[in-house]
Formats: sequence, C-alpha cells, structure tokens
Amino acid sequence: MNWFKKSSFEYSEANQDGWEEYFGDIQRYGMDAYSCRVTHTKTKKKITICITLSMQQMGTVMWQKFWRYDVDENPIAFKTFKEAKKIVSEILEDFRENEIPNTTLWQYLRNGTQDLDKEHIAKSGIPQINWANDIVYEKDAREQIYGKRYPYFDGF
Repeated sequence: MNWFKKSSFEYSEANQDGWEEYFGDIQRYGMDAYSCRVTHTKTKKKITICITLSMQQMGTVMWQKFWRYDVDENPIAFKTFKEAKKIVSEILEDFRENEIPNTTLWQYLRNGTQDLDKEHIAKSGIPQINWANDIVYEKDAREQIYGKRYPYFDGF
C-alpha cells in the first residue's frame, strides 16, 4: 500500500520557468512532508538553474544546488533544467515505491545530481562548500551507518 501523496505543477512566466512537486510523508509523521522545486531563471546578466528541497511544515530549506550560465547559453541551461526535473521526479517516485525514509531525500538528490553539468555548478565564496561539491557521496547514507542491515519498519 502506498501512503504517499503526489502533487506537482509547472509554471512559466516572463523570466522564470519552474516545476514543483509536493512530497507527503509515508508513516504519517507530521514533520516528514517536503516540497522540491526546480527553477530556470533568466536575468539581464545570467541564467540560473536551482533545485530547492524544503520541509513543508517548517518552511526550512533542507538542500539547494545551483547552476549558472551566461545569457547566451540558454539552450544548455534549459536542457539542464529539464534533466534536473527528470532526476528529481525519478528520485521522488523511487521514494514512493520503496518507502525510503524521507529524511534521506536530500542525500539522494545530492547524489542524483552529482554529475549533472558539472562545469556550470555555481561556485560559492566558501572553499569548503566548493570542495564538497566534488566529493562522490553514497547514494544512501543509511548504508554508511548500518551497512546492509538497515532495520525495516512497517509502521502500521
């Protein structure tokens, strides 16, 4: 039985395209619902693609990733936008089908977008963050803690 709720929508305005999907909790814990947004924003100086994972109830941003492009690179940027939407959608579907704990969602997103247009990943002014973007992380951090022995929880 699948307890997840699925709700997504797309929008397109003058300088911004976006896709967002609401991701409900699996075990009916009040704090495990998230929304994931992918945006393509064009300004006079640059184009930015952003993935934002937010906690629904608290509104807290759990994880973000940015790509930056010159204004003349819109076809490349839009391709990245479409690929990011596909990656995020597939990961959310995997969570729904396999009842993966929602708290690991940001780790799956980080891993899933690891190789997506690496040359355009936005650099920050913080060297540790730039360095962390190049680390190859485990897809599922539970395996680092429990090995392959992660406890199964039926919930109901």
